[in-house]
Amino acid sequence: VEDELRITKQRLQMAEDDKRQHFDLKDMKTPEEVAKIIEDIKEAFEDEIADLLLQEREQYETEKAQFEKEKGEFRVEQEEFLKQAEEIAAEQLKKKNTKMDEMQSQLDNALTELQKYKSGS
Repeated sequence: VEDELRITKQRLQMAEDDKRQHFDLKDMKTPEEVAKIIEDIKEAFEDEIADLLLQEREQYETEKAQFEKEKGEFRVEQEEFLKQAEEIAAEQLKKKNTKMDEMQSQLDNALTELQKYKSGS
C-alpha cells in the first residue's frame, strides 16, 4: 500500500510538472514578440520622459515668470522707497536751512544791536 501511495504521489507530481512545463512553453514568446514588447516599453518610457521634461519646462517657465513679476514689484517698491527717502531728506534739509536762516537772522540782529550799543556808548 505504501508503494502504491508513493507511486501515486510520483505520478501526481509528474502530472503537475508536465502541466507547468506545458504552461511555461505556451507562455513563451518568440524573439520577435520579445523585441516588440521591449520596443513598446522603450517608447512608453521615452513618452513618459518627454512628458516629465515638458512639465519641468512649464514649471520652470511659471516660476521664472513669477520671479520676474516679483522682481519688478520689488524694483517698483524700491524706487518708491527711494523717492520717499529723497522727499524726506529734502524736507529735512529745507527745515534745517530754514532753521539756519532763522539763526543767521538772529545772529545778524544781535550783531546789529551790538554795533548800535558800541556806537551809542
